[in-house]
Amino acid sequence: MAMCYLKDLRNHLEAISNIPRKILMVNVIITLLHMDDISLDLTHCASPESSDMCSLERTDLSAYEGGNKMVISFTGLLLDILHQNLPSAVLEQEHGLNDGITTGGRQALEWRIGSAKRFIEDWEWRLSILQRLLPLSDRQWRWKEALTVLRAGPI
Repeated sequence: MAMCYLKDLRNHLEAISNIPRKILMVNVIITLLHMDDISLDLTHCASPESSDMCSLERTDLSAYEGGNKMVISFTGLLLDILHQNLPSAVLEQEHGLNDGITTGGRQALEWRIGSAKRFIEDWEWRLSILQRLLPLSDRQWRWKEALTVLRAGPI
């Protein structure tokens, strides 16, 4: 079910055509990853389109259900989605940001983009550490344990 939510997240972020709004949404998601004890029951929120798609994908993800591989797969896909939804070049930023944005606003967006890219690069490195620990772990990780490693002190 978690992979279905990632698919919905990807679709929602890709549907945002306003670049500053997309940058803001990526940063909101990053902020949520820093929060502790988030507990939501999202079973009532699944869209009909995503539930149909997810039922097809469940067979592909059966090897990842639960445990360490699921944590790594979910986190990797989440980071990919965040990375793909950030403007990739200054030209793309300038193309989408010429609509009445002040110099200060442009600088704030550039700071948010840089901050988000550093976060993603940092968590990708930390995810690689988790992947190296995978064969050494005899027990299954919970999401909280993986977040402990991902949120560990600065490198």
